[in-house]
Amino acid sequence: METKKRKYGLDSDFITKGELIGIAVITALYAFISQVFFLVPINLRSESFWITVFFYLLLVVFYTGIYCSEVYSGKGIFKISLLVTILWVLAFLFLEFISLPLFHAKAYSELITIEDGDMQADLPDMSKDPIAFVDDLSAQNIGDRQIAAVDKSTFYNVDDQYNLIKYNGKYIRVSSLNYGGFDKAWMSDSIPAYIEVEATNKGRKQAAAAVMLNEPIVYSESDYVTQDLMRHIHFKYPTAILGSAFFEINDNGTPCQIIPTQKPTIGFFGGKVEKEIIINNAATGDTEMYANEDVPEWVDHAHSVENTMKLLDYHFVYKNGFLNTIWGKVDVFRTSYHYRDINGEEEADEEVIENQFTPFAGYSYMIAKDGDIYMYTGITPDNTAESNKGFVLVNTRTQKAKYYEFPGAEESSAQNAAEGLVSDLRYSASFPSIATVDGEATFFMVLKDSAGLVHRYSICNMKNYSEVVEADTIDKAITLYRGKVFVSKDPQDKTTEIVYEEESATEGIETFKATGRVLKVTTAEVGGYTNYYFMFEGDEHVYVSSIANSSKQPMLLVNGINIDVEYYDSGEEGIRIVTSIDF
Repeated sequence: METKKRKYGLDSDFITKGELIGIAVITALYAFISQVFFLVPINLRSESFWITVFFYLLLVVFYTGIYCSEVYSGKGIFKISLLVTILWVLAFLFLEFISLPLFHAKAYSELITIEDGDMQADLPDMSKDPIAFVDDLSAQNIGDRQIAAVDKSTFYNVDDQYNLIKYNGKYIRVSSLNYGGFDKAWMSDSIPAYIEVEATNKGRKQAAAAVMLNEPIVYSESDYVTQDLMRHIHFKYPTAILGSAFFEINDNGTPCQIIPTQKPTIGFFGGKVEKEIIINNAATGDTEMYANEDVPEWVDHAHSVENTMKLLDYHFVYKNGFLNTIWGKVDVFRTSYHYRDINGEEEADEEVIENQFTPFAGYSYMIAKDGDIYMYTGITPDNTAESNKGFVLVNTRTQKAKYYEFPGAEESSAQNAAEGLVSDLRYSASFPSIATVDGEATFFMVLKDSAGLVHRYSICNMKNYSEVVEADTIDKAITLYRGKVFVSKDPQDKTTEIVYEEESATEGIETFKATGRVLKVTTAEVGGYTNYYFMFEGDEHVYVSSIANSSKQPMLLVNGINIDVEYYDSGEEGIRIVTSIDF
């Protein structure tokens, strides 16, 4: 019996019109899902694009395998589709292979330019310059409680990301509100407010507020349909490889999202750098793309943490070639951010994390002396030894990086030292920020209870983490630190890790002279050194003198003796630090 021919002129075993329509619908649905839900960039240098096309080809192989493999007229189509799929996979693997640091170690190490920094010129002085005392987790704890002030507050929750920004001359942490779920996004067409937390408040009562917007946020990462932020950006820039979005407020009070775009620069897929950013008006959806050098001054976060840390690791790992990372490992260092991942795994295995406020973040944000916001991370030996070779500051807008060679303790040691001072209270220390006290580089931390409330402040010397103090206010902590590091150390003592030059403790500090009759002499041991505390007749100030000032003090510094001293004000009311004493 003669086989009935179909409209397409092929054997009946090949394909029918209905089956063809079904294949077209499935293929179109796959394309829709990849673009609308997975937001795959249409860019040959995007690995996700290659993976998406691979699954397209698998569909073709599946179709042809079912409909074409058993008839002579379709066998060629099946073989071709299978061959194309195999070649696509081989090409992808080849392009990945030629993009590895194995072949481009020098190029990877040069993806970010790092200059030598000047600590005195770049680091803020804790007693004079603005310091971001409120870390991200503290801001969450303070800011999340402000949502009740928002109309229909049950519709929203606060985003976990509290970005440090400079807004009209003041430093604040800001976080967007998110929809509380699909139903809330469906029932509401905008988000009316954002949360603001003052970042430089020295007191434990940080100011926070829900700020109502004149133009509410329409485009949000928490939306689910057309007003989803990343979907909106993808449809406008379908070829762009998008990074993570940052929420900021421009100088006019308009909510905006900053989205960096990535571009491979080494081989075919390797060496991704963020060369351009997209600024989206969260209220109107208007967007504009800027090259790095043209980013507006009000933008504070133009580069993602992940990409910046990856570039820094490339620099410090591959600067002496790829083979050196395997054999010898001469001068191979990594960021504390990388060390955080290793440390986190170890801590998770040992279950030593007592609450959510003790994570080793690996980086922190700080305000530099030039007023810009920088990202801090330590540079640690590749063997994860608990010490830093130095540290890096990266401008979060320009991604310009500065390296400071300053061997000392790494950040978790400082955290442990600070927590040790309040072990009876079981407070936990935030990841350190960095500043100076009278020119001496220090770690600064806040100490929080298990509920995340800030109770104490701690300052730790970067070179010697045993030089650590804590107090209930910033000013008291600074005073105690000055007394411990600058007064208790003998300038001529060469046995300690820190070498103090003559007058290093008072260099750049205005000193004064006083003469009088001594009253109320007492002593105390501080850091293994004897300090003498006394007052002058008719003077209510307390004078603090280290044994390093004069070895005659144990015998001659007694009640009733007349002496001459040189001192400077400690910063704490009523306390003066003696730098020299004459009997």
